Amino acid sequence: MARKYSGMQVSGAVLIVIGLIWLLLAANMKVTVTAGGQTFGKFHVPTSRVVNVGLMDDRRNQLMLGGLITLAGVILLGFGSLRGSPAAPAVPP
Repeated sequence: MARKYSGMQVSGAVLIVIGLIWLLLAANMKVTVTAGGQTFGKFHVPTSRVVNVGLMDDRRNQLMLGGLITLAGVILLGFGSLRGSPAAPAVPP
């Protein structure tokens, strides 16, 4: 007999997948920018990559949002599986 999943379980599983993809994309965000590459008189400043605090903050916010979405999915999936089968109808004596 095939198991029938509740709407909460399906919604939870979808949110978990979305949250994990979101976390993966957020973890791979670039947080560096190119700086330098200018000439001041006789001095040349080479280009370099520096860490941008604003981009780090954006990545942290995206990681927190992805974690929150994943957590909501886990909660929905967990509570959806707690719902038991409907009670058997009462049989008159």
